[in-house]
Amino acid sequence: MAKPLLYLDIDGVIVLHEKPQRVACRQVVVAGTPNAVPIGIEDLLLPLHDAFEVLWLTGWRSRAPLLGAKLHLPAWEPLEWGDHKLPALREHSAGRPWAWVDNETDFELRRHGRSANDGLILDINDYTGITTRDVATLIRFAHDHSAS
Repeated sequence: MAKPLLYLDIDGVIVLHEKPQRVACRQVVVAGTPNAVPIGIEDLLLPLHDAFEVLWLTGWRSRAPLLGAKLHLPAWEPLEWGDHKLPALREHSAGRPWAWVDNETDFELRRHGRSANDGLILDINDYTGITTRDVATLIRFAHDHSAS
């Protein structure tokens, strides 16, 4: 069964830079930099691995797997991209169903517009990061778009 693709950002989704609201965080040091991550984020993200083929799509680029390892997540690969994420993921997906989770989708959508072939685009509140509700939405999407 082919899984849909999931393109996952880090800043504002997993690492909260703004003052977190109603989110208990812990510090995770990656490459000498402390990062605020919600407590329990690992448990929240793991079900996505079963539902999707997950790739990092983040400004962290090659450092993304370092955070993943600190969080004991599977070894998800980072997708290389140029100046803009949306064109890169559209090209990479090659017609497969996809979901994109980022806290800055508006900029990309204004720049590149919506396409009829676009998948699920979740714009995450960077004060809270990804939530259980977001994960449930993603799991439903994966279930509805998995090829048999």
